[in-house]
Amino acid sequence: MRQSVLTPQHHYAVREETPIEDAVESRWEEAGSFVDKIPEEERETLTYEPKLKGAIFLGHILPDADSILGAIIAAKLYDGVPARAGDINTETQFVLDRYDGTAPETIESLLEADPERKVCVVDFQQQTQLHPCVPMKNIVGIIDHHALQSATVITLQPIFVDIRPWGCACTILAHSFAVQEKFLPKNLAGMALSGILSDTLNLRSPTTTEWDKRMVSMLVQYIDPSMDVNMLAAAQFRAKSRELSIMTPYQLVNGDTKKFKFTDSKDPTLIREIGYGVIETTDASASLARAKELIVELDHCRDDDNLICFFLAIVDIVNMTSYLLIAGPVEKSLALEAYGGEISLDGTHLELKGCVSRKKDFVPGLTSAFEKGWAPPAGHRRSLMRKNSKIVMNNSPSASHPWTLSRVFEGDEESSTFTSFSTSISGASSSISKSIDGAKSSVSSMVNAAKKSLPFIKK
Repeated sequence: MRQSVLTPQHHYAVREETPIEDAVESRWEEAGSFVDKIPEEERETLTYEPKLKGAIFLGHILPDADSILGAIIAAKLYDGVPARAGDINTETQFVLDRYDGTAPETIESLLEADPERKVCVVDFQQQTQLHPCVPMKNIVGIIDHHALQSATVITLQPIFVDIRPWGCACTILAHSFAVQEKFLPKNLAGMALSGILSDTLNLRSPTTTEWDKRMVSMLVQYIDPSMDVNMLAAAQFRAKSRELSIMTPYQLVNGDTKKFKFTDSKDPTLIREIGYGVIETTDASASLARAKELIVELDHCRDDDNLICFFLAIVDIVNMTSYLLIAGPVEKSLALEAYGGEISLDGTHLELKGCVSRKKDFVPGLTSAFEKGWAPPAGHRRSLMRKNSKIVMNNSPSASHPWTLSRVFEGDEESSTFTSFSTSISGASSSISKSIDGAKSSVSSMVNAAKKSLPFIKK
């Protein structure tokens, strides 16, 4: 075992410490005790959970950094294979490049080779976030940090479950490496650190716990006690914001979306399903400037997926404030019931100061609203005068931003360089074509409806 360095090696300027600096320095000695547990080299250890050996470790659809990085780290910890349920975003790619990592194989390709292979899900446990190609009978484990709400995965037999009320799946996995006294490669330690910074918004999110702070301090000591973690965080979040400027409204709305089901308080047989997307950015004004086109897309995506509401929160990770886009009267009614406040003068959004977490801030408000008996406004009707539309991909190599997904409306000029993703979308439903040959993995978002009927996108 190594002897940890028990004094911080940082010499920051005299100024107010960032939450990351405070976490690293104030927990230095305590975190050092965990560093001491990690072996200096690979060695034989007892298998902690035999059922997980050889399993596929898989994050949720529309994967974020914690989902992809967590799968990679968990696969190392439990001697399995990582997989991904969607495309890699720019922040995750930045982390993989920094730490000499490679994107996991797609879950479709791994299950195609062995349909009965065991699967452990990472960073989620809801059926709505499970890739549709995964049979629930294959699931042998869950590693997660989210609340157990509706539509959790169902298994016939007892499975391995590690769910902790911490801010990040990577926190859980880093801690597990230490307590199980298993060798942690430095590049995976770096991925774990980046995963925690991403999911906790640099330890500023209300979901951040003491364990997240301890593990950040542990990982900094383990990787390089002199590293400037602030520089890492800044570079990582610049990478997260970089792709937003070139993304279409369709991609922005569906890039980080989760669906939640709520039971009507007056009629328990009635289930209301809500979509909730998030855009995390260092430049909220740029996304707000596109509010009107994003609202048009929200309106169509809501009806495509037969949802009662579809929200999109633009999260300002610098000022820790969110702007909730309001796509219609139902969204307005529910947002005011859930969060209070006043809708902006132009009617496009509701400002939510201090609210940045879907798990901690946004969803609990909706839960409370439904428990208090919220229902859609009386007399509400969806518009019947809707243009048919289809989702297309720009597959022209000469395009400034090829391989982007967009919604094209009936009657609009459609270039021959676009590949149709769907048949006509009308009213409440859409049908996404079953295969798209030539689509590249750089496509950064996909609507859940597409994931249900689109088995995979080939590189």
